[in-house]
Amino acid sequence: LTTTIRDINWYTLELISDNQVANPIRIEVFVSHLKASRGTENEVKRLNMVNKFIDNYENLDEDAYVIFAGDLNVYSSDEPAYQELLNSNNKITMVDPINKPGNWTSNETFTTIHTQSTRLSSEDFDNFGSGGGLDDRFDFILISENMINNTELSYVPDSYLAYGNNGDCYNQRIDDTDCTGIYDSSLRDALYTMSDHLPVVMELQSNQQFLNTPEFTETIKNIQLTNGNIIRDELSLQIDNTLESIDFEIYNTLGQKIKSFSADSNTITNISVSELNQGMYYLVPTNINSNAIKFLKVN
Repeated sequence: LTTTIRDINWYTLELISDNQVANPIRIEVFVSHLKASRGTENEVKRLNMVNKFIDNYENLDEDAYVIFAGDLNVYSSDEPAYQELLNSNNKITMVDPINKPGNWTSNETFTTIHTQSTRLSSEDFDNFGSGGGLDDRFDFILISENMINNTELSYVPDSYLAYGNNGDCYNQRIDDTDCTGIYDSSLRDALYTMSDHLPVVMELQSNQQFLNTPEFTETIKNIQLTNGNIIRDELSLQIDNTLESIDFEIYNTLGQKIKSFSADSNTITNISVSELNQGMYYLVPTNINSNAIKFLKVN
């Protein structure tokens, strides 16, 4: 969905169940990054983006399962964009699963749901991203009202989390040693490096019988970028594995394949990426079972 600021990406997911043909269960997922910053003008721009999403309701069944998620950049539940998303007069009514209205920004009452910023400063990240510590609830997962108390597909109560936030990190770095709780230091260290926002997660449940899937055993021992995940001109790749070589592909965030190459095991391989545009990319091993590696290309 094209807007004057950033596109809203629309994905349709379908549950893989034994009744998939007769009763397909689909989730319409919309991922958005609304206009940032304070001020009436920016609030209007956020509302205009939301209206693009709502105008698209004409292409959806009123009983569709819908998720609207992303960095919404809203500062309080009074903002017009947030209010319009939850407007009960719309064809599809969206709800906030945790239902915690208020002025979320710089408000210690909402410490447990703050998602930005994981850092006090962006100096260690080439000045990319925001600092200031955890004091904003910018990241959301909103769901259609029909996903509450629905046996076919529903939100699992209390499963919505600002992942990595122990609730005692107000205005601090996410990896602060005093931010103790269920999320350990290893995880919080990784989140600090990953992004200036925390992930938001939730669980859904269904009464459908899912098809069995095979279990995969990871065959690779270790793949690492020896020069870190913020890359300028060259990936420096080290592989510890018994295979002689590993095939890789690089994808952008739209899922488009950008580059292919092979790298030898038990040595350091340097791959030029100077031709790539600035942005996030995924390094994917293709001839083994292993996770993708995310890296940020900078100029």
